[in-house]
Amino acid sequence: MIEALRTVAKLRRARGFAIVTLGVAGLLQLSTLSNHLGFSSALVAGLFGSFAAMVVGSAVPDAFRQKKQSMTAGQLLAVSGLYALAIVAVLAIVTASAGAVRAPCAPVKGALWWLLLAVMGPLVASCWGVFAGALVPKVRWASRLAGFTIPAFVLWSAIRFYRSPGVFAFDPFFGFWPGVLYDENIRLDDTILTYRVGTLGWIIALCSALVAFWNTETHKLGRKIQSGPAVVSMVGGAVLGLSIYFAGPSLGHRLDAADIARALGGRIDGRRCALVYSRSIGAHEARLHHRDCEDRVVQLERFFGVRMDGIITAYIFDSAAQKQRMMGAANTYIAKPWRGEVYLQHDAFPHPVLKHELAHVLARRFAEWPFYVTSKWGLPMPGLVEGAAVAAAFEGESDASPHEWTRAMLDAGLLPPLEEIMGSGFYGQASSTSYTAAGSFARFLVDREGVAKFRDVYRDADFLRVYGVSLQALSERWKAFLRSIEVPERIRVRARTRFRRASLFARACPHETAEAIDHGETLLMAGDVARARESLERAVRNDPTHTEARAMLAEAFVRQGDVRRATQMAEEAARSLGPSAAARVWRRIGQEVWRWSGPDDARPLLRQANADLFDDDEARNIEVRQWALGLLGATPTTAASEAARDLLIGRGPLEPDVISAVARLGRVLDDPSSDATSRAMAGYLTVRQLWRARRERDALSFAARVVPEDLPSLRIRAEYRRVVAESLYHTGDLAGAREGFRAISEDPSRPTGTRDTARDWLDRLR
Repeated sequence: MIEALRTVAKLRRARGFAIVTLGVAGLLQLSTLSNHLGFSSALVAGLFGSFAAMVVGSAVPDAFRQKKQSMTAGQLLAVSGLYALAIVAVLAIVTASAGAVRAPCAPVKGALWWLLLAVMGPLVASCWGVFAGALVPKVRWASRLAGFTIPAFVLWSAIRFYRSPGVFAFDPFFGFWPGVLYDENIRLDDTILTYRVGTLGWIIALCSALVAFWNTETHKLGRKIQSGPAVVSMVGGAVLGLSIYFAGPSLGHRLDAADIARALGGRIDGRRCALVYSRSIGAHEARLHHRDCEDRVVQLERFFGVRMDGIITAYIFDSAAQKQRMMGAANTYIAKPWRGEVYLQHDAFPHPVLKHELAHVLARRFAEWPFYVTSKWGLPMPGLVEGAAVAAAFEGESDASPHEWTRAMLDAGLLPPLEEIMGSGFYGQASSTSYTAAGSFARFLVDREGVAKFRDVYRDADFLRVYGVSLQALSERWKAFLRSIEVPERIRVRARTRFRRASLFARACPHETAEAIDHGETLLMAGDVARARESLERAVRNDPTHTEARAMLAEAFVRQGDVRRATQMAEEAARSLGPSAAARVWRRIGQEVWRWSGPDDARPLLRQANADLFDDDEARNIEVRQWALGLLGATPTTAASEAARDLLIGRGPLEPDVISAVARLGRVLDDPSSDATSRAMAGYLTVRQLWRARRERDALSFAARVVPEDLPSLRIRAEYRRVVAESLYHTGDLAGAREGFRAISEDPSRPTGTRDTARDWLDRLR
């Protein structure tokens, strides 16, 4: 065997791949995604190792044939497999050593990814390479057969991506591709395990076929069976592989549109939209989404100045987990313009990103085959693709417009060069930064130069051809426009935190960190605070820019009785991320102390959560809590405060209880001895709960008893008016709804984004 290994090592291609392996090992260290044992490094190692193992394996039979050295099929497979494992071992040792020096990122799970992707792929490639070399006597043709196998499988995965809703891919060589960059939490679950059972079947089948038909005298595959047991093993392996393949849809390895539609179960057809939805959503909610889809298409047709060809299909899954399982994207929303489809997880009507995703599909009318998105030299240009969708759904950026956010970025020195955003550097920035800036620039082009020119430039991103000036010159015009935008100071302060988040490619252990955050949140909800704290401490250590992870860690400290350490977390957030991040941590600390220790201890803490440092909806939520604690407006009655506490945050181990809290708020509303603010707030909170439960008529009957002027803040009054206007819309009083939304849109005290959203409602009503 030692002599056989020397023979393989002397092959020119084997030496060449050994040298390249060291280069690949070095390249893996250039990104935080791949500089440790984990999914990304395993994916690269599996793909490279498979190609090397296959090409070298295809030359192994000829090498011994030329030396006239007798080798059994088992020996051929062994030396080829050992070479494949050596390639993987070098990559693994370098990556694991470098990762251990920096900081180990879940090494046990990382090792599992390597076992499933980086080891099994090269092993099946090695078996196929040797089989090809034995099947085709001429090494040149055997190498070509082996060398084109992996590209052929990659092409097949690309065809499936193009022809089906799925964005993920399973492959015998690289193993698994999740499909989207911004889904950071890539789960290692039974889907990849069952797929690799099928891969094992093919390894057994290929190796057994070689043993069954390899003639040690002619050094070729013959027709005569050399081993009966090997034939049985070959058939068994093939049956296992085929069984897993044909069971692929039920195992989640691949799903086409019909499979997904069957699994979701609900469908509504219309003139412009077809809605395919999970039955768990409910028919009434589904009808609302379908009607909104129809209206959104009309809005977008007007914005882009085109008419949609055909019907758009919107898939709405009941959760991010179901969407990830069926088509591969969990927390990332997806559109496939060439299929005329969008894929969303359920959210309350009106869906916050439906218009954005539909815009991608409408934009196909002025883009070209094959993907019908902006492309240059055949490569998609994500800056214009996403910029067009943000520009068309301009009201969807919380309480500030994309122009305001981008101006704040510019002033804070956080705005990347436009050439990067419009080019390959789009994914080099955090998603919030790239999407917002690209949307602001695209809307600037539409408003200043007209939509016809924008449709033209969307096709190929040739700014010089369409606008007569370079992208750099357009960038200067855009920045001059941004400097004319007035931005409230609270938006500037929030922007310094919001856009400081590091990109996916600049965070330590990003996939493992995302999993640690999800795991920590789940453990907190389950009451396992000690383990939650460990998980969240690891996440914050890896990604200090993740404000929500810091807030959840502060909550864990509070629940362990260490309020002092929690307040230190808020102070650290203020120093490193700014006052906006600190306010979020203070909010979490204050409401947890209120839940577990009572209002007296919570007041000084929740006072630190400056509502102006949150978006309008979150700010209103904080003001309700501050009112209940006596920090805003007239001091509430004890009954009103306790009912609000039980409605909003719960009490000790008891979760929030809507039913009992609303019943108690009703008593406050009916109690003439309650002060006017307590009665108004009791009515407002009751109206809001009924509205959330789709009991709009009941909500309106309670709303008639609320005196808006008695509500303690402008934000709460504006939210009350919005809830009433939406309820009027749902009950068919379109004139009343129009009046309500017009009042919000014309209210100078409301932020730009809130007024833009009200204008969008007015457009929907039209």
